[in-house]
Amino acid sequence: MTGVLSGDASKALVQWRIGAWNPSVIVGRPFAAKCNEDAAGTVPVAGKNKEESGSMFLEGVKQLTFNSRVGRIRIDVVSDSSLTFQDYRTSRWANPTNPYFWFGDLSSMIESSQSSSPTPLDYRIRYTFDGVVDQADSRSAISASIPVHQISNAQTGITSDPPTITPTPKQIEFQDGYFVVANLKTLAQSLNAEFQTNEERPPGSDTAAGLLLSEWRSRLTNHDSRAIESNRTAHGTQPRIEFGIDSQNPPLPDEGYRLTVGSNGIIVEAADAAGFRHAVQTIKQLSHVDANGYLSVRCCSICDWPSLSFRGVHLFTGGHGTAIHEMLLDKVIASLKMNKIVLEAEYIKWDSHPETHHPTLGMPKSEVRKLLERCERLGIEVIPLVQSLGHCQWIFANDANLDIAEDPDAKWAYCATNPRTYEFIFDVYAEAVALFKPRIFHIGHDEYADRGRVPFREESKKQTVESLFVMDTLKLHEWFKERNIEMMMWGDMLLAKGEGPDACHANSRESADRMRQQIPTDIVITDWHYADDAPESFTNLQVFHDAGFETIASTWNRPGNIKNFARAAFDAKSRGLLQTTWAGYSLDEESFQRNLPQYMAYVLAADRAWNADRDTSMDLLDAGQRFLDLCEMTSLKPTWRDGWTTDLRPACNYAIRASNEKGWFGLGPNHDLSTVPTGRVRLGGLRFDISSATMNSCIALQAQLSRNMGLPSKATLNVGAAADTLALIITSDFASPHGVPCAKLDVEFVNGSRESLELVYGQNFFAYADQTPAANAPVVWRGRSKAGTTICLRALIWNLPQGRGNIRSIVVQSLHASSSPVLLGLTGLESKQTP
Repeated sequence: MTGVLSGDASKALVQWRIGAWNPSVIVGRPFAAKCNEDAAGTVPVAGKNKEESGSMFLEGVKQLTFNSRVGRIRIDVVSDSSLTFQDYRTSRWANPTNPYFWFGDLSSMIESSQSSSPTPLDYRIRYTFDGVVDQADSRSAISASIPVHQISNAQTGITSDPPTITPTPKQIEFQDGYFVVANLKTLAQSLNAEFQTNEERPPGSDTAAGLLLSEWRSRLTNHDSRAIESNRTAHGTQPRIEFGIDSQNPPLPDEGYRLTVGSNGIIVEAADAAGFRHAVQTIKQLSHVDANGYLSVRCCSICDWPSLSFRGVHLFTGGHGTAIHEMLLDKVIASLKMNKIVLEAEYIKWDSHPETHHPTLGMPKSEVRKLLERCERLGIEVIPLVQSLGHCQWIFANDANLDIAEDPDAKWAYCATNPRTYEFIFDVYAEAVALFKPRIFHIGHDEYADRGRVPFREESKKQTVESLFVMDTLKLHEWFKERNIEMMMWGDMLLAKGEGPDACHANSRESADRMRQQIPTDIVITDWHYADDAPESFTNLQVFHDAGFETIASTWNRPGNIKNFARAAFDAKSRGLLQTTWAGYSLDEESFQRNLPQYMAYVLAADRAWNADRDTSMDLLDAGQRFLDLCEMTSLKPTWRDGWTTDLRPACNYAIRASNEKGWFGLGPNHDLSTVPTGRVRLGGLRFDISSATMNSCIALQAQLSRNMGLPSKATLNVGAAADTLALIITSDFASPHGVPCAKLDVEFVNGSRESLELVYGQNFFAYADQTPAANAPVVWRGRSKAGTTICLRALIWNLPQGRGNIRSIVVQSLHASSSPVLLGLTGLESKQTP
């Protein structure tokens, strides 16, 4: 590719990723490079930083050769371009669910074709591929009779022991045993009677108790349990739940609680009403329905409180109902002890300006009221956000109000010098205040001049971006102050380059400083920065604090960004943390599914906001799996079922322990699966028999990246047992592109009927090193290889039609994608038990 710089700019900086290389093709394989400093060696299996020994950061590449898994690949850079090949898997901007090696131009300066010495772009690269010759399979297929062992409780309703509590409590100690609710109706009557007769009951305790009883009743109903109303009494006594105000010294911090769960009762002490709600959310996570159909709560002692007082999420209204909002509120936001929502609401169907009603994004006010009522019941404060100054596309929907657009072609910013602008915006703000009755109101104000011509209108041209921004902010602040409403706004326009790691959009430090001096310091700054930088790099917080403002650290979905910015917020004594969501202007089913990783990040943000002053072990995979569990989206539903396990050894053809550097798909002993649990194990509540690592212990099938290993293409397992559900521990050696079918399962029943299931990478099938959370491939065990890299074993849950009788055979077949299917365990489950 060649070209020149045209247009008004005299110079330009070029950065171009020419290629993103799939690690699976080259890791663990030899390479040789001719570059600024010639290099040769083995491509590291695990990602390494530039500074680490053995890392790959090759500058000035002229020739690069790989002895890859698909043959010899050679890159020749024919032009004089200075190109770089680097391991991008550990970059601060890397997506952990999409690892790759980066090849391209990191930084080239070019001059315009109009200059005296123009610099043309010139990228000429030649790729040479020498394919390998396929070797004949040692066996084209495996067929074996598999011993089946009938067992009770092949699946239990306890998916982890001890139970996972999110956010991670500050202090927790588990004890043996459970508090058992034998008769929920009697327990509820006892609690209600106590609340009615006790005039000194702690404020908020009755509401919290109501939330708990409602959750327990729902769980028991879903399990068709007799424990809603039963004559059974656990341990010979009627268990009790007691709510009391914390009386210990020193007292609990705001929103704190102490929780003691014993076999005969639960004692909850709290600093305030919020503390009681938080205790109840913890009790819910400690609870499960046991094998007898009774509600059981794990015995423990907890003392807990939040590190940050403001713990919120930013999300949008929607034009397709409130179902997703309600699910997130009930199952995620409230469960994770978040206490604020910044609801971006400009697309509400405002009565005062029907010309702005959007056909697909608009939300009726009746639905907003429904959400407000729910939030009030859950103890969540709603802060409306209606964008002003910039991001004003909503005002110009349907080509309305173009007379108050600063640039009517861009339809981005409103005109701050047009009096009708404020007639419009104050109409909407008055309607929003009447609807939300807010204590705090967010006016937006980010990225004001990012699009279009600003200033453009003749009256505006008498001003600058800086003066227009200040003038508008002061006008809105005065309006809200008259109504005793605290104003909130984004902070990027008040920071200049170098005052934070990113999102610094003022023209200069002098301009940023002048603006900070001119606007009132009682405006709360939601200070958004999305860089994955160290806590000390977020100097922006102190810049605002030194100017007299309160801040809320506003994060996005990068794990390092959330963790480090939360720590910076705590150290700088910020008010709290706001987790932002940028997934379109409507929260609906389609948007939700498309942007699941953003919503999964809520879990990580909640954990970090609660524990901003300390480290917890949670990462993006933990957060994603927890999100799916909380939302009941995972294919692995907690329940109790009998069934059978299998001994796969008669069909196993490959060892999970590598005996030398060429073993385990050429990755060697440090990256094999020898550290996974073997024998009779329970993973995610499921029983499996996994063969010992010292022998052939898995069924491995052929694929593109293992085509010269003599592996079979399919395995037929004759089982001769009935099951309503099959649970398989199945993984792969290497990743494939998402959406690629990699394997197929076929079940033949004794009656001759058949069922099939396709295993699609990124949906229900993953490599063991892949840390992508997935509803249809829940992680049931997580550990580390000898090299310290993460290993994930996932359960594939396949629900079969009931009543088909015995299964004659199960066939696992490779579809010859890049990933080799590897089967370690197979369990059959009967239909759900009803206690």
